[in-house]
Amino acid sequence: MAASGKTNLTTPIIILVVLVVAAWFAFKPSGDNAGTGEGGGTASGGDSALLVDVDRDTINRLDITKPDGDSFSLLKQDDSWFALIDGEQYLADDMRTSTLLDMLPELKQEAMMSDKPEHHPTFELNDDQAYKLSVYAGGSDPKLTLLVGKSTENMKGCFVRMAGEDPVYRASANLRTSLGYSFSDYRSKQLWAYDPLLATSVTITPVTEDGEFTGEPISFTKDGELWKLAADGSNGNQNDLKEIVEKFAALRIQSFVDDTSELPLEQYNPEATPCLVVEANGKSYSLSIDGREEGNIVISDTDGRVYKTNRSNLGFLLEQDFSQLSFYEEPVADEAAEGDVLGEDASSDDAAAGDAAGDGEAAAGE
Repeated sequence: MAASGKTNLTTPIIILVVLVVAAWFAFKPSGDNAGTGEGGGTASGGDSALLVDVDRDTINRLDITKPDGDSFSLLKQDDSWFALIDGEQYLADDMRTSTLLDMLPELKQEAMMSDKPEHHPTFELNDDQAYKLSVYAGGSDPKLTLLVGKSTENMKGCFVRMAGEDPVYRASANLRTSLGYSFSDYRSKQLWAYDPLLATSVTITPVTEDGEFTGEPISFTKDGELWKLAADGSNGNQNDLKEIVEKFAALRIQSFVDDTSELPLEQYNPEATPCLVVEANGKSYSLSIDGREEGNIVISDTDGRVYKTNRSNLGFLLEQDFSQLSFYEEPVADEAAEGDVLGEDASSDDAAAGDAAGDGEAAAGE
């Protein structure tokens, strides 16, 4: 009877445990992992599903909107990317743009964290908290728009949701870091995007770091493989001119001066004459030196945009020995005249050789 009583006690306990477990599964909120950070649900369908199902090469525009409402775009034209804001277009920073683009085609939803809108603030995914990223792959409408919230604890991922949808996913890459950069960060600090091998003309004027000219402009044009002085067609200093064109193509600045009113008058001259102009691939690229400011040099480009750069970036121009830029070769003799001279010399040599041979034969006969 004792054994029977023990059995009767165990059976209700087992039944109770089964009912509790069944009830927990029955009433567990689906996909609700709000506040759990790294852990949580799984992506539907077994393998992690792609959040951005586009090829990298087909992406031609990205629109980025910050939580404070500021927005800008990255636009692909031909093979180059440009940063756009308020109707102004600038060359985009290659490294930052490529980093963002590389993440998109492989971006996966590793887990669904919640499907409840009241949990959006936990992941910084309310409309007023999140970064918005619209991805275009041809056409005037975006392929998709993602809202990007906070980073995961290990900083390897972030939390996202599709615009207009409630489910929150843990993404496989940290878009938040790339979207956190400012527009200025996405602007390239390399001013030009031309190939120095395509340069066809250079006009350069001796100048100081204060922007004062110390000589007259000198122009060169490229005839095939050689740079020649435009004034008379004589050969220029090939090594120096090649270096100028290459370093000008790679010229980098330290910072942007979007508001020139902050500069003293002596540091910015909107009427400054360019000290260096390069023509390449049908376009003109020019540089003006406006003055110095706290160890930097203030410069402006073809479009009148103003920047600050350090002296070492302009060393190829400021330290150039202009007396060595052009040199003249001795005039090359006319081909016909040269032939006549050679012919006369050859005849004289032959005559002399003949005389010597005759003398030798006479001596032998004697």
